[in-house]
Amino acid sequence: MSSVYSTFAAGLLAAVLATPSMAQEAADTAKLTCKEYMALDAAGMTAATTAIKADPMAMAEMKALSDNDAMAKLMKDCEGMPDMNLMDAMHMKM
Repeated sequence: MSSVYSTFAAGLLAAVLATPSMAQEAADTAKLTCKEYMALDAAGMTAATTAIKADPMAMAEMKALSDNDAMAKLMKDCEGMPDMNLMDAMHMKM
């Protein structure tokens, strides 16, 4: 019976500790600049693009795009604005 409790406790602890790290990742994505986005590797860029598409501030046009098309659009939106917030650059070009 104690193994059931310890397994439950370990699962609960993992869930509690994982929640702040997931929230931090989402917050960092919202503050991502164009320069930081362009410096990401392919996996990081895909993850950031997916997070941005899921953001309530993303326009409906962005949500309708495939991940690859959204990534290409974000890179184009960032042209010439390396210090601008990625979400702001996206909204300026829409």
